Amino acid sequence: PPRDNGAPVTAYLLECARSGGGGKRAAGAAGSAPQWLQVYSGAATDAVVPGLQPGREYQFRVRASNAAGASAASEPSVPTATPP
Repeated sequence: PPRDNGAPVTAYLLECARSGGGGKRAAGAAGSAPQWLQVYSGAATDAVVPGLQPGREYQFRVRASNAAGASAASEPSVPTATPP
C-alpha cells in the first residue's frame, strides 16, 4: 500500500511466472508481459512452490500485505531454471 500507517506485515504473497519462450503468457501478442500467478500467501518468509516443471525457467516476485492492503510487487527475480 502507499502508506502502511504503522501496521505490521501480516502476510507475504509470492507470485510466479514462467520466463523465456514457451511460458504461459497473458492474452495478447507474442512478447507480452508474463502472467503472474499467486503461489503462496502466509506469514513465512520462505515457501516451497509445487508444480514447477523440470528444465523450465521461472521468475518470482513478492508483495507484502497488512491492514492497509497489499504493496506493489517487488522487481521480478532473475530467471531461475529448475533442474532437468
